[in-house]
Amino acid sequence: MDPRSDTEIRSQFVLLGETGPVLGAGKIFIQEEPVLVTEILVSLTVENLTVQSLLVYDDDKRFLGRATLDPSASTNRTYRAVLASTALRVGQREERRIYVRADTKSLNAGGQSNQLVQISSIVIKGNGEWSSAPYSVSTAVTEAFPQFVTARSMFTSITNAGVPTATIIAGARTLGSFTFSGRKSDATAKLDINDLTFDVGQTGGVSVSAVTLGADGSSDRFPCTVAGAQVLCTAIPDTYGSVSDGPRTLTLYGTVSITDPADASLRLTLNESGSATTEGAVSWSDGTSAFDWVALPGPLGEGTYFNY
Repeated sequence: MDPRSDTEIRSQFVLLGETGPVLGAGKIFIQEEPVLVTEILVSLTVENLTVQSLLVYDDDKRFLGRATLDPSASTNRTYRAVLASTALRVGQREERRIYVRADTKSLNAGGQSNQLVQISSIVIKGNGEWSSAPYSVSTAVTEAFPQFVTARSMFTSITNAGVPTATIIAGARTLGSFTFSGRKSDATAKLDINDLTFDVGQTGGVSVSAVTLGADGSSDRFPCTVAGAQVLCTAIPDTYGSVSDGPRTLTLYGTVSITDPADASLRLTLNESGSATTEGAVSWSDGTSAFDWVALPGPLGEGTYFNY
């Protein structure tokens, strides 16, 4: 059985040396007769030798087989799993589902960070149970095949480290506090925050200025920039942004100005997760590669809601 409980299909990071999230799934439906599946071929969009094999499971989460690079294919993008004769039977006009996870090489075994992993197609081959005729069928895609990226580390959560709500008061004060947590796939990997983009939500003509960033365990402050409705903290030093040794809490400080106190409110939020193709609110490094997105649902982190 599949030892992992998560079967959601969404763009994520695949840590080196681990079995990763579900890369994609496909539906099998055969009109003519029952078919005994003998092979499953999974092709990737691009060659990725960090992927040492692909693990295939059925709709009951049973392990069907390990697909390894097919030496007969013209490119290093197709992985082939040979199944036992009784491993997967598709009944006549019966819909079956299979899904795929990636098993990646560790850093020491040659695994590389920042490599694209994306399925392009899943094909099943088998023999008709009544006719013994050969079948070769491309599975119907149950969900679009998203893009995944290999990495040595990843964020697992970004949470509000302050109180949920507080009274808004003009002057110099704390604007919000956030705790970043993650995990690494090897002892020398890093998880360092490089840039943060906070959206400033406000009513009542509230504005912030002179914003600085502080980290737990230090009284030092790092200057950030206010640009319209955003606070930008860029090129954050590791002394502030390193999450390599455990969770890190970062706090924003600044000066609050209020035009209409009766209607005043303020909240700083890390909104956009981004994706493998779009930039998000958090940029970071795993010690080898730099990334500008995180595999967490948005909004990533909502700070304290200050109001009158």
